[in-house]
Amino acid sequence: MPNAAASRAVAALIAGLSIASSGYAEPATAYASASSQVYRVELSADWSRLTVEACFFEDLPKRLHAGSDEAYKYLEAPGIRHGTQTLAPPQGALSVALESESQTACLQYSVAVRAAADASRREGGTQSGDTLVVSPGLWLWRPAQLPDDALLQFELPQGVNVSAPWPILQRRGNVTQFRLTNTPPSWPARMAIGRFPTHEIAVGGATLHLAILDASPPADDAAVTAWLDEAARAVTTLYGRFPLSQAQLLLTPIGRQPEPVPWGQVLRGGRPAAHLFFDQTRPSREWRNDWTAVHELAHMLLPYISRRDAWLSEGFATYYQNVLRARAGLISETDAWRKLVAGFGRGQRGTRRGISLDDASRAMRRERTFMRVYWSGAAIALLADTQLRQSDAGMSLDEALSRLARCCLPSPRMWTARQAFERMDELTGNDVFVALAEQYRGSDQFPDVDDLLLRLGVIGRGDTLSLDDDAELAPLRRALMRAPPEPPAH
Repeated sequence: MPNAAASRAVAALIAGLSIASSGYAEPATAYASASSQVYRVELSADWSRLTVEACFFEDLPKRLHAGSDEAYKYLEAPGIRHGTQTLAPPQGALSVALESESQTACLQYSVAVRAAADASRREGGTQSGDTLVVSPGLWLWRPAQLPDDALLQFELPQGVNVSAPWPILQRRGNVTQFRLTNTPPSWPARMAIGRFPTHEIAVGGATLHLAILDASPPADDAAVTAWLDEAARAVTTLYGRFPLSQAQLLLTPIGRQPEPVPWGQVLRGGRPAAHLFFDQTRPSREWRNDWTAVHELAHMLLPYISRRDAWLSEGFATYYQNVLRARAGLISETDAWRKLVAGFGRGQRGTRRGISLDDASRAMRRERTFMRVYWSGAAIALLADTQLRQSDAGMSLDEALSRLARCCLPSPRMWTARQAFERMDELTGNDVFVALAEQYRGSDQFPDVDDLLLRLGVIGRGDTLSLDDDAELAPLRRALMRAPPEPPAH
């Protein structure tokens, strides 16, 4: 049970919530009974500082961890205050020890968040007008393992919003509550604080929390929301639902660019979150015609895959960026096959003798082997999908990923390709996935899809590509680009 000091801390926390929430009072025992760890975060009036109070009502952790070895730079003097103790992590430290005979305590510290946002810009963080974007790893000091009931509460000035990767429990007035999730502190993530619009997109049983950052000229909120809604609905054509119950979508307008959406990524810290950087000056039809949003959301179909196995995570997203858009009616079946065939060609041209797919994946960023890695993985996805559909009625890559989602998403650990494929083989009662991985990951040859394409009735390439409806596997080809039937209503 919490001691008297901890109980008073709970009461103070609840009182603060009641005042900040503009009349949304909470019972004084609510968090004491529901949360064993509560983090309360306030932003200073000049937006330069975050003040954090971390209360532990059951088991005081032995150590607190940061997600970045630069976090110590932004911890303001005197450091983390614990009763009469002051803890100042040494340079480069990722953790700090807590020494106390008590099992309950409240700690306080302040972080120079504006300076941290400036420093994190090189990693995708931005400070634009009334917006700060920063990695939680630079300011959140937390136990390595979090309890299931850990709560994070932001109390911000009126009209200021926060976008973060953790599941949202509620927004009330200027208070937003998140449930902290037990991913490792070092997993990358981003959060934004500013006067930007937020929207909730309800799709496929999920709630996607969209934040559109400020820019000049500003983005068209309604058009951006419609674009992301459309992309998310394309993902639901995989197995009739979105793979996660909640996700953060952080949209950053970056002005005139040579492409509508030049960059996107999915970060996994807290929960999977999609971050898209787009040219807000273009007409919305150009964002919708771009593949990036569907590609990034398709990453959420898999758990966090090791970068050494990028052929799996990037390859499956690359395969589905075309398949799902065809299913959703965003492109035609012929266009989807044209894009797949063109991509396989780029992958074949990027494949060099003596360099295995594993080697290309590990060296992808250094050696710029993106086409080899992405399109080899996409070819393996096509091979797996067609083999499953031929070997077992009702089985497909869609179904394998649906079963993986039900058993294992979201996942708090990083997976290797072998672990993911072994699990998918187990879930489908097949050996398709591991067999394909063993065949190609150590090979210096691009996966052989030429004969399969002919059997599917995909003839030629580019503008001359055509589909032969009399081909041996033409019905299977059409099924690949067709959304599954709607699940029965309950």
